Amino acid sequence: MRIFSKFSIVSLALFLSLPIYAHTINQQIEELYGQTYLPLFILAKVLPFIGLGLIAYKTNEIKKWPQVRYPFLVALFIGITIGMAAEVGNTAMIVNTLSPIIIGILILFVKNTANKKFDVLFILMGISLGIEHGMMISHAHEIRWLFISLLALGFLLFITLNNIHLIGNPKRKIAVYTISLFMILFGIGMVLLT
Repeated sequence: MRIFSKFSIVSLALFLSLPIYAHTINQQIEELYGQTYLPLFILAKVLPFIGLGLIAYKTNEIKKWPQVRYPFLVALFIGITIGMAAEVGNTAMIVNTLSPIIIGILILFVKNTANKKFDVLFILMGISLGIEHGMMISHAHEIRWLFISLLALGFLLFITLNNIHLIGNPKRKIAVYTISLFMILFGIGMVLLT
């Protein structure tokens, strides 16, 4: 019983000291965090679109231009609609935080991106990204323009990169390894920060 009461007192003291500690953070550290976090946040929101755009290129349709993975685009707009209408974004945010790691691994190991199984990935990721962006657009009144801009940038990057033959191209192995390792490391870093 004494151990429990001592534990309760220590826990209560730690809990009460957290707000005091938060207000004693050096202003320079606070500014550095703000200046560092915004670019990381922007990159975290755009990076899944970049990775998915690279995977979206259909290696069996090399001569077809432009290529478009319609399942992803349809799922993205369905997800945006769901995200703007309902608050169901916690799972989507977790999936999107982990997505650079998953996509980085796919870029590293996948050679044929024309497989129909990838349509399932694009549908799931489209809905997940759409829900999160839809929620951010509908709830962030003052900075709504930022989230609309990020969504538009991601959309344009996806469409552009959808037509670049990177994966499965033996001449671009170094680029593939560099991008995939960057995505995996960045994803791990963002998971640790959240």
